[in-house]
Amino acid sequence: MFRINTKGSVEGRFSDGSPGVRGTVLGSTWLNALQDEIASVIESKGLTHDDIMNKVSKADGALDQNIPDQLLKAIQKIATFGPNPMVFDLPNNTKFDLTGFKLDSKLIRAVSFFSYGIRYSNSTKDISYAMQHYAAFNPRTNGWDLLTSSNQNVRAEQNVYTLSVTSDGQLRCETNAMPGDGYKGTLTISQMHYVKA
Repeated sequence: MFRINTKGSVEGRFSDGSPGVRGTVLGSTWLNALQDEIASVIESKGLTHDDIMNKVSKADGALDQNIPDQLLKAIQKIATFGPNPMVFDLPNNTKFDLTGFKLDSKLIRAVSFFSYGIRYSNSTKDISYAMQHYAAFNPRTNGWDLLTSSNQNVRAEQNVYTLSVTSDGQLRCETNAMPGDGYKGTLTISQMHYVKA
């Protein structure tokens, strides 16, 4: 996006002109830029965590000239649900970083998010947890504090996973050992809401 800069514009603003002085000329470059800015919000399926950390957006939808409030609906969706969910494999009995989920204290001060994990093997019936988390940057320790709400057990007979945040903002996950062959696990991070720095 940029301010109008065609003939007749005054310091980036439109002018009606006056007797003997032409008003602002509308150029295709500016009009296309305006159209692209609005359309990209509507076409976006939502933002990813990386999009927010890198201050970018992505377009991947369809416009409809018969729906006059597409822009409003797109903004409401982004404001309500936050970025698109992130889905990770949940390996057995290990500690690992959730690649792509790193918090930058120069951009944000806090984030709330929801996690849902499920694990199962041939000899163990599936177990799952759903939890709400709140991470906030602590200037006294120059690190991140993570608060996890009480577990909402969906089907839980043992610990499914534990999340933590490193001092440099990396979200980390740890799982315990689940016996049996054919192990599978999935972790979904969703409903992320950010407080800007």
